[in-house]
Amino acid sequence: MARYFPQVRGIALQGRWKLVTSVPKDGVIPLKPRTALPLGVSAKKAVPETDEYRRDLAELEGTLLTDENKAGKPRPRPERELTPQAKVNPDGSWSWNKGDTELTVATDGTWVQHEKAVGQKTTTLYADGSWEEKETKSGGEEAVTHVNPDGTWRTTEGSKKEELHADGTWRSESSGGFVTYSDVNGKVYMEGSSGKPFEITNETYTTVRTPSVPSPRVGYGLGIGGGGVLPLTPRKPLYPGQQAVS
Repeated sequence: MARYFPQVRGIALQGRWKLVTSVPKDGVIPLKPRTALPLGVSAKKAVPETDEYRRDLAELEGTLLTDENKAGKPRPRPERELTPQAKVNPDGSWSWNKGDTELTVATDGTWVQHEKAVGQKTTTLYADGSWEEKETKSGGEEAVTHVNPDGTWRTTEGSKKEELHADGTWRSESSGGFVTYSDVNGKVYMEGSSGKPFEITNETYTTVRTPSVPSPRVGYGLGIGGGGVLPLTPRKPLYPGQQAVS
């Protein structure tokens, strides 16, 4: 079936957006239809690049720091039957130990988890909403992931480093010393042996891997019962291109 492309004063529009020929002499450039609002963002707040718009969008995407990610407000204390291997203190703090995993949760919901069976991994969620994961790899190198309260992050494994900044840009340094980074326009560059950067488009080098969100082995979501506090939820790290919102 033949496709129809509307003609506007000699200007061909492919689909709805893409201008595929130049504007004729004395012709006007047609207006571009505005982008639809994200679900959940009201028209009154839909002014792109404003703090209010970015905050609403971050909340919808789950990247906004909330009371579930940081200490400050009293934590719920479920009174259901206590989970086996857990011990609850009068203030609601508790500990759980099973096999090679040990978890300690403080009254404010912050927690530390040690996993000996997985390369000596330690995960810590701090009161300000930041979290950190340290793991000793089989070769003896330590891999560290640190996520800040605003969602920016940094990972290191030996000489390999990756980080994401508040403006959505990122930087990566390979184990061989090659440096790749992005700018605010989404373009990606690599530093050559001369130190002079050049733009690249190979998909292998045009992004960084966002860290996975950790979770306590028990008590996540429902708690352990017995009056023990609910652990805080680690905040989501930002993806490349997402900007930090305070």
